[in-house]
Amino acid sequence: MSRVTIGLLLCLGSTRLCAQEPPAHLPMCVTDEGARHLEAQVRYLLSANDSASRARLAAESLTPAPADSVQLVSEEQVCTLSSIAYAGSATAARGMTGPFPVSVVRAPGRLLVQLGGRAEIVVLDEAYRPLGSIALGQPEHSSSPSS
Repeated sequence: MSRVTIGLLLCLGSTRLCAQEPPAHLPMCVTDEGARHLEAQVRYLLSANDSASRARLAAESLTPAPADSVQLVSEEQVCTLSSIAYAGSATAARGMTGPFPVSVVRAPGRLLVQLGGRAEIVVLDEAYRPLGSIALGQPEHSSSPSS
């Protein structure tokens, strides 16, 4: 008999609620369509050519990079460590503890981590230290009022 079966039998006989044991392997790397969209957004962001875009990248601890150097991560250890770092620094993850599934895009010297399509993306260095966060796909706010 497995641990889960024994635990279930013990719980059925009691009136208290028992927590369900998580699956043996929950993938930490999200590589679905949303993750591929994040990869495309990061490639576009890092392809900055003008001085204003380069200044924005520098302010966000990023540097311009060729498109082929930006890749979606599918290594479980990288995603697990990235999710733990995300949980410790993202506003969207307040109260959460990692690990949990995330989308991770690797750029030269950086990891960009997103949870479930949320706008907030945490920028990590190669040692999984948070460098800040950015919001991709958000509309620019106009300074002039609309009529």
